[in-house]
Amino acid sequence: MVDRDLNRTRYMGRVGLDLFLRVSVIVGELFDGDLISGLAFYSIAHANVRHLNQPRVLNPLAEEGLFADSLRQPVSCYSVAKQLGMSRETIRRHTLRLVADGLCIQTEERKYYVPAAVLSAPRFSRLSRMLEEELDSAFRDVRRSNLTFDVAGPD
Repeated sequence: MVDRDLNRTRYMGRVGLDLFLRVSVIVGELFDGDLISGLAFYSIAHANVRHLNQPRVLNPLAEEGLFADSLRQPVSCYSVAKQLGMSRETIRRHTLRLVADGLCIQTEERKYYVPAAVLSAPRFSRLSRMLEEELDSAFRDVRRSNLTFDVAGPD
């Protein structure tokens, strides 16, 4: 007999991996083929506003989907490296490249944040739209499979 839960798990894994791979290509292209810099950039940007996105609902403090720089909390390379499971030196090197390229700001405490002005630039706005399309596509795939989402599961 076929284990239906295992089938669902493997199917959802394929959809999730598909989404990850498509998004990785997009992020890599945005950073001239340097996926690690893209991961560092988005990890910093995400960590800067994590405290504002709990619970995961639209926050009225965000204007056009972005929080003001005054609300962003700078993060260390160590915390980003730990989150990504990478060496601090690798993240430091890529983060300093982001600073040199004007995509990230270094504070006096050697912490980093991605300013709203950078995230609102056309190339990043295009990326947000592409990510939205990719996520919508993944949801359509799941809907076509007649699987349901576990809406009562953990947050």
